[in-house]
Amino acid sequence: MTQTLLGFFATGSSYYPPHHAEGDWERDVRRMAEAGLKVIRTAELLATWDRIEMRRGQPDWSWLDRIFELAGQYGLKIILGTGSCNPPIWLTEMYQDLQIVSRDSVPYPTATMWGWACKEHAGYRAEVERYLTLLLERYGQHPALLAWQIDNEPGFPLVPRNNQPTIDHYCYCEQHARGFRKWLRAKYGNISALNQAWAWDPTHHQYYDWHLVSPPRSMPTEWGGVTHWLDWRTYQYDALAEFLRWQNNLIKARDNKHPTYTNIFCWSGQEMLMGMDGWRLARVGDAIGYDIYPTINRRCFTQPEYVSMYLDTAASQARQAGVEFWLPEIESGPLLGWALGPDHNTNGLDVKRFNLEFIAHGAKLILYQGYREWNCIPLHWGALVDFHGVPTQRYHAAAEVNRVIADNESLILNARPLAARIAILDDPANHTVLVGMGAYDHMVLCVRGCYQAFWSQGYRVDFVSPAGLAADIPYDVICLPFAMLITADTGQRLREFVERGRTLIAFAKCAMLDDKGWSWNDRPGAGLAEVFGVMETSIERQDRIELRMNTGETLPGYWHKQNLVVSHGAEVLATFADGSPAMVSCQFGRGRAIYIATHLDAATVVLPKRAGAVRSVFRQFMNTAGIKPIVELAGGDPDALALGVAPHLLVSGDSHMFVAVNNSPNEISFAARLPGLTAQRTVRDLFSGHIMTAHADSGALTFDLTLRAWDGTMLELHE
Repeated sequence: MTQTLLGFFATGSSYYPPHHAEGDWERDVRRMAEAGLKVIRTAELLATWDRIEMRRGQPDWSWLDRIFELAGQYGLKIILGTGSCNPPIWLTEMYQDLQIVSRDSVPYPTATMWGWACKEHAGYRAEVERYLTLLLERYGQHPALLAWQIDNEPGFPLVPRNNQPTIDHYCYCEQHARGFRKWLRAKYGNISALNQAWAWDPTHHQYYDWHLVSPPRSMPTEWGGVTHWLDWRTYQYDALAEFLRWQNNLIKARDNKHPTYTNIFCWSGQEMLMGMDGWRLARVGDAIGYDIYPTINRRCFTQPEYVSMYLDTAASQARQAGVEFWLPEIESGPLLGWALGPDHNTNGLDVKRFNLEFIAHGAKLILYQGYREWNCIPLHWGALVDFHGVPTQRYHAAAEVNRVIADNESLILNARPLAARIAILDDPANHTVLVGMGAYDHMVLCVRGCYQAFWSQGYRVDFVSPAGLAADIPYDVICLPFAMLITADTGQRLREFVERGRTLIAFAKCAMLDDKGWSWNDRPGAGLAEVFGVMETSIERQDRIELRMNTGETLPGYWHKQNLVVSHGAEVLATFADGSPAMVSCQFGRGRAIYIATHLDAATVVLPKRAGAVRSVFRQFMNTAGIKPIVELAGGDPDALALGVAPHLLVSGDSHMFVAVNNSPNEISFAARLPGLTAQRTVRDLFSGHIMTAHADSGALTFDLTLRAWDGTMLELHE
């Protein structure tokens, strides 16, 4: 049996009593328990330090004491926030330089977003430690306490100002400048090494002493130094991780019993400017929490792979860090848009479908945000119950999911997704430099396309950072979608990966830049030209790109056409319209490297009518690598099935679980084929209790299913 951090499958919700009438609190907690919720998350953001300690040294614990009491009375546990994201306003009287400062030297306004206080400020840190000590003394040994949440979606504020297309750049206060100089000295050792690394033709600043060095205020797209930018953002990643680790250490010094985590997100495009790197932050506490709102901008409807890609990224970061993967904030109702929103009326089927995805990806804690709507946030932020505390269809859907979890807790708690044999390289440095060069959105298209080409065919896909490229890495295939920055060290690890008999797949502009963000002389660089058996001669942007395979089929390219010289012995698998090599396969050591001189990955999502041909080529690559899909679906329109149904297979002790959701407005019937399962199984629907039989034939288990529109199912497969 798998040992889990909490010992039970934790479902629950955020709840902030000060926003509701005191006479409602007991009824609300009782209804949570009646719905099968086991956890209340509170005091991390919407009612936290700034509300509890209105005057320094005079905290009012009354509402928090009461919610701890009610939680114990009804058998719930509390996740308690450290409150560091929202310090009291009186700190600005003590420290007039407390606010973070934009690159234009403007202090971030208070009474706006959380994260407005500078995390490097010594006075702020002293007050955080004092308040956290009070929390630990009062609640650290309380029987209802379950865990600690450190901060909340930490980093710099995530909302743009003045209708700008993205969030502003922070923090340019003196504390951060000093921290940056200290970080640079540790990295470069002496000022001469910094001058060499920061060489930049438009200015050629030469520093004779460290005190002259300041954080860069221009991105590469604004003709700021590339290495300056990369160093500055990397320092911010390290600084945020250090701040959270500092809080974690404060907690562990007094309470080593209760687990800790922080909550973050991915694939928003804002993480780099916020200073948020999930690979670093996953190593801070005992778990890593991810907040997910699938219907924001209708992402889950316009990007069918979105939920799975998001969750696989989160789970991969947790797995590489050796910690559990939690979901402390999940969508619980219609949200965002102010006067013009919301984008979608989140309903009970959404709640069920999303929960099935969360379970299928291995999350062991799932909390709604939140239980009850708040009058003071007319942004639109739906919850399980309405403003009066009356249950909605979402509440009843959550209760049904919780019933199934409770009835099958051991099975679900110990279930884990089957191991992936395919991984996508995810390098924070590459993300950072592409943000600075205005190409982040293009990179996301490439990653989405690569992921979707596998996911839509039933393959499991993980993500891996450069630090995870160890000799014992469990993957047989690694893909490099728009991996423009590859360091010499990462290149060497990828060389060794192929030499050991694995497969590496790259796309246009791979390894163009080194660790400083400078161009490699030979491209692909980092020693990978030899691995792929190609060398770039030139590259250009083209509007229409076609590839012709040696087998005669045609494929769509996208954006770049890279002109290559092919090494002796490498095989050209496809050509462009002008006859130049477009896809090259090269044996290297005991393995194989494939280079595709355009963004065939992005074409999967940019040109959906041609996606079937792209998926076919990806499948050919996997067949050659000896990798089979974990799940195969058949029946009806192949494209509709590939993008409409998300299937998952998990193992739990002697049983397997099959989870499938229908992300389309139409009922879908299909046959599910599970390669590798060769014995006949009894199939039990965990929602209805219906029993059927799956038959083993030709090395796979097969059974038929029908899913209603927007619905899903969870099955136990037992011999």
